[in-house]
Amino acid sequence: MSKSNRLNKKLDLNIVSKYRQPIYGFAILWIVFFHGAAINNINYSFGCNSLKILRLFMISGNVGVDIFLFLSGICLYFSYHKNPNSYEFIKKRIFRVVLPVWIINGIYWFIVNVLINKQGIFSFINRMFLFHFWETGDQAIWFVSCILILYFMYPYIYQFLFNKENSNKVIIIRGLLLLVCTYLFIISFSKTNISLYNTIEIALTRFPVFILGCIMGKFVFEDVKIPSYWKLISIIGTLLFFYVKYENLLNGYYLRFFYLIGGVSLTYLLAILFSFIDKLFKKRKSYFLNILSIIGEFSLELYLSHITINKIYYMLPFYEKSNLYKYLIVVILSIILASLSHKICQLISKTINKNKDNHYDKIKRKNIKKV
Repeated sequence: MSKSNRLNKKLDLNIVSKYRQPIYGFAILWIVFFHGAAINNINYSFGCNSLKILRLFMISGNVGVDIFLFLSGICLYFSYHKNPNSYEFIKKRIFRVVLPVWIINGIYWFIVNVLINKQGIFSFINRMFLFHFWETGDQAIWFVSCILILYFMYPYIYQFLFNKENSNKVIIIRGLLLLVCTYLFIISFSKTNISLYNTIEIALTRFPVFILGCIMGKFVFEDVKIPSYWKLISIIGTLLFFYVKYENLLNGYYLRFFYLIGGVSLTYLLAILFSFIDKLFKKRKSYFLNILSIIGEFSLELYLSHITINKIYYMLPFYEKSNLYKYLIVVILSIILASLSHKICQLISKTINKNKDNHYDKIKRKNIKKV
């Protein structure tokens, strides 16, 4: 392929689906190291002016949540379009979210909240079913409480956007209308119910990036190609995001809304970068992408485990704020726990599906005998 053809090659929207696992892996590691800065006060610049850019990068890691939500909105289209059964869709999503929470956080919550802090069994149940964030604003694992609500919303979003008679133009118009209404609701809610808004704003202001992912889902699924200059736009959007963060130009919900630009731009920029790495290695496998893909498979478990282990670390006598090396031990232990938890979840899921299939087979045999 000539140089001019490479430059004029269009951007496949489906590229984010192809590299979704390494993107998930990159995003969750970024979130983990962001929490190191935000919670443990880790200074990744090591006091060197030349490494300040590394610190800026790390403290911007909460945009990883926006990457997650954008990709989730896209990937849900693939799943729901294949089997538009709302009950099965919701049941599968609840199981995927709640089971890791019970395995990773359940024992910790029971010991700390019920046995030590004497908060009672109802508080424990509240946490186990992910209501706690919406009632108290406790942000420990707010993301799973948020994504669960968005999963419940998705069938309705799908029906609104992707009615069989809707053309792509109508989908875009409806999608933009939904985004505008969501933004207006958030802004008006922040003015009329300040107390509740402040409690849940970290989740509520992320709804638009998920909705944008939902809109993009169909176009990604159909592998729509857009002009190559969108690659440049993704670079500009990423640089603009970091500039706004570095200069503190926005705050409140304006900054949260701006994270949409950062999340979407970074998602495509990472996919383009990973595609380049793939081509660079050609037939050889990239260990870097393989590692990110493996981590991406248990990204939810890693999100849960690193928060829990960091809380335990905080309670121990050798806890030391700002100590990077001790925090790296927390990260390593979190990855091990996440990997084990993911395998346990897979084993439970396979066992349940196997028993369900056996049950259906028995019913079929009985019906055949009756006939």
